Amino acid sequence: MSQQAPRAPRGPLGTQGHVVGPGQIRIGDMVGFDGVFFEITDMAGGTVQKALHFRDREPMTVSGPLLVFRKIEYTPVLGEMVYSRTGV
Repeated sequence: MSQQAPRAPRGPLGTQGHVVGPGQIRIGDMVGFDGVFFEITDMAGGTVQKALHFRDREPMTVSGPLLVFRKIEYTPVLGEMVYSRTGV
């Protein structure tokens, strides 16, 4: 029987999970509470401890690593798309 590493919880569609310290948290990051994700709308504090504010939830104080979900940033590739058809 093989042991599998525990899977990180999935976040909202279009986001990617990151474990960050208080100094790396950004407004717009999402934090999960019992399967519901809340977006950080404001925060106060420094790099060691922060108070995170949400729209529909009470504030939360963070003083250690936290799993946050960030929107995936897409960079469009400039260039030309070429359609080719082989084996007609």
